[in-house]
Amino acid sequence: MYNLDELLQSNAHCDALRRQVAGGSAVPILRSLKFKIISNCNLRCEMCKYWQIAKRQLPIEVIERVLEEAARLGCVKVHFSGGEVTLHSDLPRAIARATALGMRTNLTSNGILMTKDRAREWIDAGLRAACFSLDGVERKTHDKIRGVAGAYRRTVRAIRIVTRENERRRGRLRVRVNMVLSARNLRELPGLISLAAELGAVDVLPMPVDGKSAVRPTVEQIEQFNREVVPQVMELRRKYNMPIDAGRLYPLGRTDDEMAMATRGHYGFQHYRDHLCYAPYLHSFISHTGEVFACCMTRDRIPALGNVIDQSLEQIFLGPAYRALRASMNDQRLPICANCDQYLRENRLVDGRLACQETPRFQAALLPRLVETIG
Repeated sequence: MYNLDELLQSNAHCDALRRQVAGGSAVPILRSLKFKIISNCNLRCEMCKYWQIAKRQLPIEVIERVLEEAARLGCVKVHFSGGEVTLHSDLPRAIARATALGMRTNLTSNGILMTKDRAREWIDAGLRAACFSLDGVERKTHDKIRGVAGAYRRTVRAIRIVTRENERRRGRLRVRVNMVLSARNLRELPGLISLAAELGAVDVLPMPVDGKSAVRPTVEQIEQFNREVVPQVMELRRKYNMPIDAGRLYPLGRTDDEMAMATRGHYGFQHYRDHLCYAPYLHSFISHTGEVFACCMTRDRIPALGNVIDQSLEQIFLGPAYRALRASMNDQRLPICANCDQYLRENRLVDGRLACQETPRFQAALLPRLVETIG
């Protein structure tokens, strides 16, 4: 999420982050931005309510202005999402502007509206990564979860179109598959990895289901998943040269405590009990109404930190509300942090880097975790 390569290689950036965490005066450096540019969606997913929201999209003029402000703050990565991003009339223009500003541009889509022309627009605009949502290798599984008959067929077709057009145009676009992992589809993950590789995708990211209506697996189902499915997943990931890490292999935990927490949706596995989340220092989330939050998990759970409709992103990111949130989260994380698995890998990497640089305030807590992170 944070685009860590340059950050962790730069002593200056790490020193600045260390001073910020310790309450110093260093200016925060925005590394990544997530933009929900439109509210509505053309699917009816059981774990999501965006399809019930009336259509509202951020004007392209606002998006372009915010992208320019984000670039001045140091942002090197932007992720467009929705709702369903392809419903936004000016998505290619937004991608092109972010690319022109030097940002790595990603998006998430269900692929329902994909055409060859649309794929070419994305590639020519400079899109670097597209994540398509696919929740099973079986048509019935995906269509049941996504709430629309025929969704599976159209998403598979979308992935095939994008990978083929990217190859033909010699583009730099990498395709990934996001799988919302629930009690309905645990055993389909190996088959989905094989399908994704066949379609030209470079990775499959299992995302534990969240939300009040989530159909979460039981401890027994997780134990069976770890025992029977994970070895297949490991073998296939190695076969197709896909990333292998704890989050991709054991998204529902490994220990008894972690598996029990997963059944309650606490996918952070208590990491944030003793460790910071660096999202408030390195990241911003902007909703389809222009409201700004530290991340997508904090949306509607804390007051908005500002609104880009009538404020600049710089005013907000460097302003008093953001500063107050950072200070408060240094002492005590938000309750919703227990549910979040989105930034675990990145936060552990930053922990390790800052611990090596002797971060005074957090070194005692971070160093024991550094061994776990490297291992």
